[in-house]
Amino acid sequence: GGAITYTAPSAPVASNLGVSIVATSVSDTTKSSAANITVLAITVTVSPNSGLIPVGATSQLNATPFTATVGNDSSHGGVTWTLTQGTPAAPCSPTCGTLNAASNPAIYAAPTAVPANASVTVTATSVTDTSKTTSVTITLVQGTVKIIPSALNFGSWSVKPRQPFPKVPLTVQLTNTGGSALNITGQTIASGPYSVTAPCAASLASGTTCSLVVTFAPTVSGTYNSTLSVADN
Repeated sequence: GGAITYTAPSAPVASNLGVSIVATSVSDTTKSSAANITVLAITVTVSPNSGLIPVGATSQLNATPFTATVGNDSSHGGVTWTLTQGTPAAPCSPTCGTLNAASNPAIYAAPTAVPANASVTVTATSVTDTSKTTSVTITLVQGTVKIIPSALNFGSWSVKPRQPFPKVPLTVQLTNTGGSALNITGQTIASGPYSVTAPCAASLASGTTCSLVVTFAPTVSGTYNSTLSVADN
């Protein structure tokens, strides 16, 4: 026997590829052993995964970073970025905003006014394997309150008798994009086993961000959807 070298495919695989390397005795072909290898497909993720972004902010306060993470890319090709709207997707910049892809992370700037379609799709595509993409949706709104992310997914949890109930906290970043202080008068959850366990302060200075923590604490099984409301001036 002797060592052998396995060389992975030169082209990216479409999905995770299982490979078995089998060594068989020449003297006794009934004797063999196998080593299993998985060639991983390229993955792309984008953070944050959603956002509620006001229009019309000054340039100093109109910058939302989006970070793409590419996994399993040995060539480190990075990503390309696009802004689109509608079905089929069509390029929409600058009407729907602009994205500075030369920076890392990429920086999104909202337009001066809400376009006819307030929903914007931000897509990152792997340079090495253009079939691997991830998209996130942002919603353009009037006002001066930016919320990142604009949707929280608490996942699936087991609720079992005689065991501690799950308590899952997730954080929302609330930014004042206006030129004066933002007075926050309420932070409430519409329904369900959710609560605001760490609210923002009652006043948020121009250009500053606070962290608002929502905790999911179910006591019975089920599917729960709700809405977080922030009342301000």
